[in-house]
Amino acid sequence: MITDVNMDIKDIQIQLEKMRQAFLVQLPQRMRMMESELLEIQEAIQEEKSDLLHDLLTQAYRSAHSLTGAGGTFGLQEVTESARELEDVLSHFMQSNTHLDNQDYTAILGQFGKLKTVVTATYESKF
Repeated sequence: MITDVNMDIKDIQIQLEKMRQAFLVQLPQRMRMMESELLEIQEAIQEEKSDLLHDLLTQAYRSAHSLTGAGGTFGLQEVTESARELEDVLSHFMQSNTHLDNQDYTAILGQFGKLKTVVTATYESKF
């Protein structure tokens, strides 16, 4: 009976490692998607499309939140922390009732740049 439990734990560990590797492989694509979302935010700011801007900020927030959670699940603390910081910046602007400007976008982009640096280093250290 103990052997069955140990085997189950080992199988779970193997599956978790496979999922972790799949997540790591997807990191560059996730970052490209977030970059695209941020470009859409920039366009909405420039074109003063405030109705669309909230939806775009929400979408980018969800992407950052997904990285926060997955990073935590797979033991990637630096990714989790950096993604959470981006979440916080996006959340601030989502809750703000003021019109976003280029300076606000620069703050978002700066935090994304930090996340991208962490993600790139994490990815390169694993492959």
